[in-house]
Amino acid sequence: MTGGGGKKTKRRLEQLPLEILESIMTWLDVASICSLACTCKTLESCASNVLTFLDKFHFPDHIAPTIELLERLLPLNPNLRSLKVDCEELDCSNVDLIIKPSLQEICLRNCFRFDGMLLYKIGNQCKDLRSLYVASVADRRGMKILVTDLEEILNNCTQLEELVLMISLSEFGPQLSTKIWAPASDKLTSLEIGSIDSWAVVETLNSNVGQEGSSSNVSCIKKLRLSVDLISDALIAAISNALISLTDLDLRDAPYSQPIIDYDLANSGLQQIDQIDYDLTNAGLRTLNCNGELRRLSIVRIPKYRNSSFMGVNDAGLIFLAEKCKKLESICLGGFTHITDVGFERLFCSCPKLYKFRVFAGNSKFTGQAFRDLSTSSLSLTHVSLRKCSSLTNIAIVNLVEKSDLQILDLRRCERIGNTALRAIGSLSKLKVLLLDDTNITDKGLSFLRGRVISSLVSLSVRGCKQLTGKGISNLFEGLSKLELQRLDMSDIPELTDDGVLSFAKCHSPITVLRIGGSSLITDISIEALAHSDLQLLDLYHCGGITELASQWFEKPYFPKLKSLCFSGSIGADLAINRQKLYVGWCGCEQRSSALNLSGNLDSIDFSDFGTKDEEYLLF
Repeated sequence: MTGGGGKKTKRRLEQLPLEILESIMTWLDVASICSLACTCKTLESCASNVLTFLDKFHFPDHIAPTIELLERLLPLNPNLRSLKVDCEELDCSNVDLIIKPSLQEICLRNCFRFDGMLLYKIGNQCKDLRSLYVASVADRRGMKILVTDLEEILNNCTQLEELVLMISLSEFGPQLSTKIWAPASDKLTSLEIGSIDSWAVVETLNSNVGQEGSSSNVSCIKKLRLSVDLISDALIAAISNALISLTDLDLRDAPYSQPIIDYDLANSGLQQIDQIDYDLTNAGLRTLNCNGELRRLSIVRIPKYRNSSFMGVNDAGLIFLAEKCKKLESICLGGFTHITDVGFERLFCSCPKLYKFRVFAGNSKFTGQAFRDLSTSSLSLTHVSLRKCSSLTNIAIVNLVEKSDLQILDLRRCERIGNTALRAIGSLSKLKVLLLDDTNITDKGLSFLRGRVISSLVSLSVRGCKQLTGKGISNLFEGLSKLELQRLDMSDIPELTDDGVLSFAKCHSPITVLRIGGSSLITDISIEALAHSDLQLLDLYHCGGITELASQWFEKPYFPKLKSLCFSGSIGADLAINRQKLYVGWCGCEQRSSALNLSGNLDSIDFSDFGTKDEEYLLF
């Protein structure tokens, strides 16, 4: 800028009106505001003022703030409406700091240092609360949640629309009576409970439709997600009869042994889903739901110690379900080992709006023949997961690809899938996620992914594909640039070499998660090649060729965004001490992944939202 005397002058940041700076900062998240505050005194002052009237305080997911930090960032603010915090470093004495009467949306993770008083305070102070998510409350020994703590929320939060309690309500036993849910908000449309006994659910729902003058408002629920001890006919019937507005149903159980069929989910129970005849009053008035509004359905059984499945359900049960749920858009079935291609073929014919299809937990009778007639239907699948379907064939995938517009394809532990399937997959131009763990593919099959597929992929996993080599990985990435790949799993491939890692590193993709553990041929060369990347998680477990000299590449400024390192040996121990805020794991996939909540267990099931979070669930 030129002044009156012809001299150029510079306008300093301090000369801008503070109102303008503060207005700009209100568009930023909390982490960005804190970063700006560190740059100069002017922005520090603006940040301090902005935090007094900011309506949304969402702390980054990967950071658990201390009480000292929160005291600075959470001043008195009557305008605060939304709070999202990881409470790992907080305890009961900090309740008054985080719970404000003005809050309408609360999300608190890792609350294991809090007891039930946290729930009581929320119910007592946040009368205008619309959405509540709390996880791991009273997980530590000696801490308890009282029924009165839950009652305080249900009695006082009359505007509550969404309630997510990722805690165990099973320990309440008979105390968890139907009266507790009676005062629930009539606006409550979404309910999720981390653990609850199925009898308590049945009793509550049956009383809602079976007694005259029942005051419970649970019938308004449209989205229900429960983890119960046992999915049974009685549970399915109670849900179908009581929740007449239900559009989303997600049920999972994990029995210790095979349940008795009389009490398990049999074909008669599946017929109750989206039921059109149900009791509304004691007078016997029956209401008919002619069309059925169920859009998204997930029923999954995960055996804990012994193999257990829904042995009482076969093709007839799935056919009954398909005929009554013609508006289904998404279905996830786990543990249905007696359903064959006949049942799935009828499902595809009866549900033309279906675009998300997932089958889990070892369905050995599903070969994929149900896909052969997709070309003659209006069905267009975009999200398909066929994990651990041991009888699935290459021809089935060819048929699936010909008609589908796939964006997500999960074929983990489908041992019969090989190069023929990959040749067909190579024609998919919109594929974002491809998971091929423990399949029978070779270097030649991997080469079919060059071109359309590799350019569009966000997530790729070839974990445990023993026939792959470093040469095949190198040929896949050689000469490519501008990739969108963010997560790559090449672990447990014995012949993976530095050449494969180097060719990938040269692509300069926005990678955040990389797993290359389990190969003795990986050396310090790979670590040096990755040192300038933005990786957040790096898995080097059992990479026997890495020496102590590689530790220099884990010192700052290298790996600037690294938060989780999976390593074996003394190097990992030294890094855990010398580099603060870096999680270092030594003992297997499950523990290695905990820092970023990224499951490495091939059989794990993440019950993410049916909608926008499906991709997050599949990005291992």
